[in-house]
Amino acid sequence: YYEYKLALIDIHDIQNPYLVEIYEYGTSLGYFFNSNMAYYNGYLYAVSKDHLKIFKESSGAIEFVSSTSIFGNHGTSIYANTPGYVYIGGGNYGFQLYNVENPEMPYMVNYFDSPGTCWDVYADNGIAYTANWDGGIYIYDVSQNIVIPMSQMNIDGYANSIVEENGIAYVGLFDGRIQMIDVSDPEDPKNMGWYLTSGTRINDMIIDTQGNDGFLYVANELTVSTFKIETGVG
Repeated sequence: YYEYKLALIDIHDIQNPYLVEIYEYGTSLGYFFNSNMAYYNGYLYAVSKDHLKIFKESSGAIEFVSSTSIFGNHGTSIYANTPGYVYIGGGNYGFQLYNVENPEMPYMVNYFDSPGTCWDVYADNGIAYTANWDGGIYIYDVSQNIVIPMSQMNIDGYANSIVEENGIAYVGLFDGRIQMIDVSDPEDPKNMGWYLTSGTRINDMIIDTQGNDGFLYVANELTVSTFKIETGVG
């Protein structure tokens, strides 16, 4: 496993950034890890194998706010873009939803124990997506701030990471491929093919949209690649 450390870096002078503080906050589940930190509405949410920890920046320093145990002690990833809630990949204990409306008292709302290992999570417009290793991908309705499973799709490979944009889910696989899935109908996902990157295991991906097009930034085990995404086409 790896030790997780949160670093606060001052970038007021972009030419001369410097390290302000380091905070150790736990260990990883194994040698694979994904988006284990998410910043939203002034708070940083960090997931280790055992805990969800909440921080904020205060007077140029890291301020610890609170912590709660991760159900099953298999925390792998986190995503935050909804007021009062965060989405957590719970490893062998499925997809988990936590209430953080009071950052000092976070708690789990509910979860779905999906087959496979839930390595990564993504959510947008009330729909959540998870990459479940040998369990393919799962799609959930989270519009009511509870986890309601909608559909599942098997994949030829091990799903390690996932993002979604404009009705297409991009799934990062262990062998370096990006699987594209049409999720415009969340209850009936369809395979759109795959792209083989020049790297190995895809640990993480981020999409940056610009007008009708966007860019997919892919972090493989040893490389970082950038792909242009045209509307409706991977």
